[in-house]
Amino acid sequence: FTYRWIIKRENDSVTRVTALIKDEKNSLLQKLQVPFYKNAFLKRNIATVKKVRDKLKENTKYYKVAPVEKDSIPAVYCAYIPLSCRLWEKANTMIGNIHIITDYIKDNAITLAGDPFLEITGWDLQEDTITFNFCFPVEERDGYPENGIVKFRKTKARAALKTRFNGNYKISDSAWYTLIDYAQTNAIPIEKLPFEVYLNDPHAGGNELEWQAEVYMPLKN
Repeated sequence: FTYRWIIKRENDSVTRVTALIKDEKNSLLQKLQVPFYKNAFLKRNIATVKKVRDKLKENTKYYKVAPVEKDSIPAVYCAYIPLSCRLWEKANTMIGNIHIITDYIKDNAITLAGDPFLEITGWDLQEDTITFNFCFPVEERDGYPENGIVKFRKTKARAALKTRFNGNYKISDSAWYTLIDYAQTNAIPIEKLPFEVYLNDPHAGGNELEWQAEVYMPLKN
């Protein structure tokens, strides 16, 4: 079966989703039967769409996204490592590589100057892949030891849309789509290069809904 989803916002709190379903092997037969009675094709796919709906409703229990506002991405000097992965692997990729940068910072007695953040440098929406810099703010100065892996740069201050995300950082990209939807609804040109600042340490545990991230989407110049 092929599913095509049509999503239409009706107001600030209601979005209508229509599922268009095609039986690739028996398309003509289904067109003839469906208008007159609920055959197996219709029953099965109604059940599937309901499962998707229920799963989406369930997922909203695990995160919150605040109203969107205009703000700016700060200019921050940082130590960082460039990474790439599938979008859904973002959090695990950071977890699997965090020791590279934290060990460097610890071994060289470098003092952190703020909260860690992620800077998306490329997002392929078709392939669902991202490239990004995993960054830790540090004092801006020359002479940091080179190791061939950890790099240093200063991010560029930019006007952006901003929201706050509460929940597990594995699904913080939910806020990305909120920002994109807001931009499209209000005809605001953006660059789809999210910037996330993590205000809590997941290793400390606790209620995931208390984990917070500031999420930005830069405006086009």
